[in-house]
Amino acid sequence: MKELYIYPAVFSFEEENIKIQFPDLKIEAKEGKDMEEALKIAKKTLEEYLYDLDAKGKNFPKATSLKEMKLEDNEQFIMVPASILAGKKLDNRAIKKTLTIPKWLNDEALKNDLNFSSILKRALMKELGFWFKERMMNKVDFKGSVVLNPVPVVLITCRNKEGKDNVFTVAWTGTICTKPPMLSISVRPERLSYEYIKETMEFTVNLPHRRMVRETDFCGVRSGRQVDKIKEMGFTMVEGKDVNVPYIKECPISIECKVTQIIPLGTHDLMLAEVVGSHVDKSLLDENGKIHFEWANLINYCHGEYYPMKKEAIGKFGFSVAKKPEIVKEYKKNYGKNSKKSKSKKKWGMIDAEGK
Repeated sequence: MKELYIYPAVFSFEEENIKIQFPDLKIEAKEGKDMEEALKIAKKTLEEYLYDLDAKGKNFPKATSLKEMKLEDNEQFIMVPASILAGKKLDNRAIKKTLTIPKWLNDEALKNDLNFSSILKRALMKELGFWFKERMMNKVDFKGSVVLNPVPVVLITCRNKEGKDNVFTVAWTGTICTKPPMLSISVRPERLSYEYIKETMEFTVNLPHRRMVRETDFCGVRSGRQVDKIKEMGFTMVEGKDVNVPYIKECPISIECKVTQIIPLGTHDLMLAEVVGSHVDKSLLDENGKIHFEWANLINYCHGEYYPMKKEAIGKFGFSVAKKPEIVKEYKKNYGKNSKKSKSKKKWGMIDAEGK
């Protein structure tokens, strides 16, 4: 069976609608209000028709050559492509199947909360060669849109030359270099904090935790020109160690930065900054000195909404090529698993699922 079939359709341009007919197929004529709608209807109609023939085990008709067909003045030939796979997806009725597996395998699957139906579906589609094709066909194209999500959301504190402090929310930030340690933030030039940072070329990145989500949002939608956000939110400010900018005590992690370059891009300017020091709450460090960011219950920003950081790791750098089987096994049980109650210790900044 071919992956793609193409049949000619005759589009008749009438006063209000476009009439769609397939000369080679026994399909009732369809109509679309414009060319875009007519093309969509033609494709869907053809896929449904071919799927029905395939399901009944009937042969597909041969497409007539365009040379053998004649058109009226108001008619036009359109070659319509159709995928049988797309037609198959139209019939998503659930069907019960009985299968036999060893008891030990069943017990292990239940212990790991595996979904039998989901796994069987994925395995069958992969075996039949549909898995990759279906995922590709389900994609929708977007032109010129940055859909990089989720991203960390942070509170940036800054101070101007007169000693006035301000805080604002930034989601477009990230690490850009290891040596020297550097990060970047993107800021609109019209923002008050942009003026402050440009005057002193210093700022501090503060990572808020889940209980600070209201404060985080407030500092992103209110301007320091109209309200003292630090006072309004009740932040406790602590003087910086390596920069003349305070950091927010309530945030579990604060990163002091010195701007090295400002690059105009368009709506935003990109500020490149060297990290000169950081403040990390002691309770986020384990006995070996490792920082557990997941204990801080940090916030992610995704397409206009805030989400808590997941606390259960599904892998670590290099585990996919690890030679020790216990390393792979440690994370394998978490692949695709539904979220459960975290087993992490309730450190500073941690709250339960209800937000208490």
